[in-house]
Amino acid sequence: MDLAEAPLQLTLSGDQLILGYAEHIEVRTLTTLAILHEHETKIEARLLVKNANNPLLFYSNASDVVSINIDTGEQNNIHASWSLASLNLSETGDTLFIADSFSVTTFDTKTNTQKGQLSGNYIGSQFAVGNQLIVLDRSSPTSTDSSAENGVKYIVLNESAEIIDEFWVPRTFQQQNVSISKFRHNNEMLVESFNKIAMSDLKGQSFVFSFGEFKFDAFEFHSNAGFILFNAFEIRFITTTGVVNRRLLPGAEYQALATQSSKHKLAFTTTLNSIKVEAKNGKIRLLDNDTEVTALHTSGNLLAAGFKDGSFSIWSLPRLKLVKSSPYLSGRVSSILLDEPRSRVYLGGLGRVAGASFENEWSQMLRGHNNFVSSMVLSTDGKLLMTSGDDESLRFWDIDKSRLLQNFTFQSGWLTSLVMDDQQKVTGLGPGIRSF
Repeated sequence: MDLAEAPLQLTLSGDQLILGYAEHIEVRTLTTLAILHEHETKIEARLLVKNANNPLLFYSNASDVVSINIDTGEQNNIHASWSLASLNLSETGDTLFIADSFSVTTFDTKTNTQKGQLSGNYIGSQFAVGNQLIVLDRSSPTSTDSSAENGVKYIVLNESAEIIDEFWVPRTFQQQNVSISKFRHNNEMLVESFNKIAMSDLKGQSFVFSFGEFKFDAFEFHSNAGFILFNAFEIRFITTTGVVNRRLLPGAEYQALATQSSKHKLAFTTTLNSIKVEAKNGKIRLLDNDTEVTALHTSGNLLAAGFKDGSFSIWSLPRLKLVKSSPYLSGRVSSILLDEPRSRVYLGGLGRVAGASFENEWSQMLRGHNNFVSSMVLSTDGKLLMTSGDDESLRFWDIDKSRLLQNFTFQSGWLTSLVMDDQQKVTGLGPGIRSF
């Protein structure tokens, strides 16, 4: 799926990705990026907001606000101002919050009439929670403690733009040019500053995500897709563990994965059907394939890759000599794990994990997950396998007996990667860190 041009803005509405352009709006599915709706616009769509349960979408060129019904295409002018900064919708979709640098105005979306206005405050970034708007109050002093004299102040507005509450949050890091979005169903926020994103709770505890040298103008977050980072040149889909799942550029799209071998000082990245191997001295080699690369893992002297057609390949390092290449699963390999001491490889797929030896006929099939297996880790003796999946579960398997030992189910969906320390303590990575 290609992008004909670079969008001016993007937003999420449930499992839909909405792209705003100078003359039109696209509504795409988040999973396949197929276009569901496309409408011409009256003005540039530089600001976008839509409620998942309401067909009304609101867009703005930072001066005028227009509503559009994505089912019928009907459009109406809502509001005009001199310098708009953001649009937010209440959970019910009945109230539109329109903010500039010094005021917040609320509108009834059914009648397009003004409900109320707050003015006189230096307005920072905002996010809607239920039918209220949480606003960063830039008029207040800031420091590192959570009190009325210190920290970062947020005010809570109702649908009439009246202040009904306030709270203070300790600064997790420099809060300038921040953008905030509600994080799931608890009192946690995503705070962006200087191209880092912190998940912060009201006590100032945070988990910071860094995206290297990639500079983004805005971001969205989806519980399954992870972060969607956006600038004028591209859109990146990045998991909470830092894996670039997809990059969208004008006229192009490709999948990207990355890993590295510290032992051999090699870095591996993928572009659709090839793996780029870059040495420390800058020398580059390409491993070309007939199908899309969907999983990568390196361990010791081996590199393994899983593919969209269910096959896998293993190469020795550093010479990149092919050790084994074979079809195995009936669908996409979603994760891959090497067990070099026992000459085995594990392939995660839809609802199952397949084990295979690359020296003898040993094989294994572990079934139980209800979705794709996203990550795997082995105990040091190779007898215990832990798997996490898109079904929001963590499973412990006895490899020798091919038996499920224990199953943990979570509501957070955040076990996107697993690690194990020397004491065989397992940690699921992501903002919802869990240890076992």
